[in-house]
Amino acid sequence: MTASLFLPSHVQMEWQEAMDNLLVAKEMHDHGYPLPGNWKFCENGILFYRAVAFLFGSSDFDELNECTYEIRFPERFEWLSLRDKHPEMEGEEAWIIEPVRALDTHYSFSSVETSFTDDGFKIESDGYGTDSFHFVKGFVEFKERFFYKLTIWRERDATSSADEQTGRNIDSVA
Repeated sequence: MTASLFLPSHVQMEWQEAMDNLLVAKEMHDHGYPLPGNWKFCENGILFYRAVAFLFGSSDFDELNECTYEIRFPERFEWLSLRDKHPEMEGEEAWIIEPVRALDTHYSFSSVETSFTDDGFKIESDGYGTDSFHFVKGFVEFKERFFYKLTIWRERDATSSADEQTGRNIDSVA
């Protein structure tokens, strides 16, 4: 005895998107970034971009076109301000973005490329498939690298500012 199930392609895609959304939520939770409980994980649409924006503490993202999203977050402005003071920071951006510069999945024909913008970063996706949950780990690592380096440069900037202030105080006493 055999059985079969016929699903129209649009229903199958909706189910795959819902499963991907649930797996994105699970991956975020497993990495210590649980998504808000009031989000709908089974509605049509891909949760991945909203989850990445949430990961960076931002609700500010734009869909530039069907396959390109820009996520803005305030710490990027701070990074650029520090980079203006310390030009040697520029080389560190390549290391920070490396985990998400180019991602692809072995299970479908989808890929993601990420690059910095003036106020955040841009995610460009290509291909098709509903397994974006594979990309979450890379974005968690990207976030951790960014904030790790930002903390280091904040401390260096505070130290250099304090040294300058001490130098000014010594000059004014003399």
